[in-house]
This record gives sequence, structure tokens and C-alpha cells, in this order.
Amino acid sequence: MTPALAARSRDNVIFGVVIQGTGSISQFDREATIDAGSAVLLSGNDPSAFALRNRGRGLTLALPRDSFMPMIANPNGAFAKAIPASTTALRHLIDYLAIVQSDLELASIDLRRVMAQHVTDLAVL
Repeated sequence: MTPALAARSRDNVIFGVVIQGTGSISQFDREATIDAGSAVLLSGNDPSAFALRNRGRGLTLALPRDSFMPMIANPNGAFAKAIPASTTALRHLIDYLAIVQSDLELASIDLRRVMAQHVTDLAVL
């Protein structure tokens, strides 16, 4: 995300999960390499770089900052740090997203709202 794109972006946080391969990320003078099953949180309003390597595949969530950040104890400290694949909540989030993606077209508006809140809650954890 270039400075120009960041300046025009929505007020979101980006939750990126590496599904396959490895990911290299940088933001706020922090750099990390994350392996398959791991994740990272980035500010959607600040310049960053996120590259997938080794036949990498990823999953990216854009979450509204105002619904996400108040639930995190140290929000600025959470950006650009690897979230290990061994984190129970992350494993549940990845599994839950697979279920949501397969059933989303059939879900009512009310069910979609609840599913979105579950995704946010698991990402926060």
C-alpha cells in the first residue's frame, strides 16, 4: 500500500492470513516473515508491504477500524507482528471462514450480520 493509496483508503484494519507458502510484511519500520497458517494485522490507512512467496496464497479481511480496535489492549503494538499458526483463535477463524464462504449465498441479512461479528471477534482474539 503506497502512501497515496493509504491516504485514499477506508478506515480499516487489514487481517492477512497466509494459507500456503510464506508472507513477508512490513509496516511502521517493523518487518516479519509469516508461514502458512500464520497471520498479521496491518493498518489500512498507512503504507505497508505484504508479499506472498513460495507459491503463496493468502486470505485478507478488511475490518472496520472502529469495530475492531477498541477491543485490542495495545492496538498500535499489534500492527505488523506475526500471529502464530498455533493460536487457537486463529485456527478457529480460518475454519469458520471456510464455513462462511461455503454458505454465505444462502444466509439471510441477519445471519450475515452475526457471522460478520463472529469473524471480527475471532480476529480480535
